[in-house]
This record gives sequence, structure tokens and C-alpha cells, in this order.
Amino acid sequence: MEYYKKETKSNLKWFVAAALGVLFALDLWFVISGMSQQFDDNIMQFAYDVRGDFLTVVFRYITHASDTLIIAIICVVLVVLPTRVKFGIPISCTAAAVGIIRYIIMTFVGRARPDQAMSLIATDGSSFPSGHATMSFVFYLFLMVLLWRFFILSESRSAANLVSVAMPLLVLFIGVSRIYLGAHYATDIIAGWFLGGALLIVILALYDHFYPLKNRITFDAPSWEYSRRRRPWRRPQISHPQEELLDFPKNRSVWRRPGISAKRKAAEEERKRRGNPDDGYMD
Repeated sequence: MEYYKKETKSNLKWFVAAALGVLFALDLWFVISGMSQQFDDNIMQFAYDVRGDFLTVVFRYITHASDTLIIAIICVVLVVLPTRVKFGIPISCTAAAVGIIRYIIMTFVGRARPDQAMSLIATDGSSFPSGHATMSFVFYLFLMVLLWRFFILSESRSAANLVSVAMPLLVLFIGVSRIYLGAHYATDIIAGWFLGGALLIVILALYDHFYPLKNRITFDAPSWEYSRRRRPWRRPQISHPQEELLDFPKNRSVWRRPGISAKRKAAEEERKRRGNPDDGYMD
């Protein structure tokens, strides 16, 4: 049964990736056939109508979060950190691969940009799919997954929740900013998200293959942080020096602090051997 569930989950992952690829192909077909032009024009006209000084300044800063220079700086910082093997190198390789893939597709499609007279930023190259939307989707959501896993394993649930909300919002606003500033059509952004979603699933599968769960835990959290909450399912299976069966003294405060069931069991056996079963820690 456990193998069946694992196999079903794996198949669902690839089914979602294939579905996103099909949606990207459909979006491309609508663009090439010209069926999406009316939809794109309506969205662009709405973006022009809601423009204001404040929104322009905000979206100018947001859209730069997916610039090549900013992504490169983040990659360099992650590579310099001690966690480069499990964070910096995978994310940097991902950014480079996505950059190459989006360049090839944009060159092949060759869609013209929206009216440059209405654009608020300088743009060059093709329009489909949006390179900023594709890169931000893969880069920031991949970073979100890695940080979420790390924070969950280190019992920082509030930080994990913050990351899982902030990163998707950043990706969403980057896509909206490209339309607002006149750099891309709406179908360019949607196609970038479809392509980014498919690539992200493949990248996560590769990461899980090369970095299994037992090799991704890079901290030594105190074992009592898990056992004191009586939630053994939240405790990662790691080897820890405190989990050795040591002969602790029969001091109540000492027993309550580690709170490891294996130690408690060994202590109870030791008390029984000494003829004092009621002494020491009591639940």
C-alpha cells in the first residue's frame, strides 16, 4: 500500500507537468494563430487606464526583482554561503538552465513586443514567453520550496508560512508589473507561468533524486524540541548524540528536559533493577 501511494504521487507529479506543457502549447497556438490578440489588447488597455505615479514607482521596483543582474547577485550570495552544496549550486544551475531555455523559445517564436510608445521601461528581444515571468516562477518558487523544507525541519513554522506566502505573491506581482509597464502581453505572462510550472516540477524531481531527504537535513536540533510536544511524526529521522542510551541521574528536572522515550525506557529498567520503580520521572 505504501509503495502504491508513493507511485501514485509520482505519477500525479508528472501528469501535472505534462498538463502544464500542454497548456503552454495551447497558449502558443493561440498567439501564433492571432486568436489571442483581442484579449491581449483589452488587458493592455486596462493596464494603461489604471496607470498612476505611485503604481508606476512600485511596479518598476518589483519588476527588477527578476532581472538577470538581481538573479545573478542572489546566486552568487547563495554560492558563497556554507549551504552552497544544497542551496547555492542547485539554484544557480536552475537559473542558468531556465535562462537558456527561455532564450531559445523566445528566439524561435519571435513575437513582437507591445507598442513601445506606451512602454514605461526599455525592452528588447521577443515577447513570448515572458522571460521575467518564467524565471521568477522557477527561481523564487524553487527557493521557496527549499526554504520551506528547511524551516519546517528546524521547527520554524512561522518562517515557513511567511516564505510560502511572500514568494508566490512576488511571482504574481512580477508578472502583473510586466503587463502594467507595457513590456509584455497577458498571454506572454501566462505562458511564462505555464512553462515555469512544468520546469519547476522537473527541477524538483531532479533535486529530490540527487539530494534525498536524509542528506538535506543540515542542522542538529535538540531532540527534546520534538518529544516535548508529543508529536513524533514531526521529528526527522536523524542520528543525534543525545539519542544514545545513557545512564542519566534520577533527577526529575534532568529527565523532563531531554524527554527521549528511549532514555526514559532505559531509566525505568535501571530503576527496576535497583528496586526503586516509583522513583524519578513520572508522566
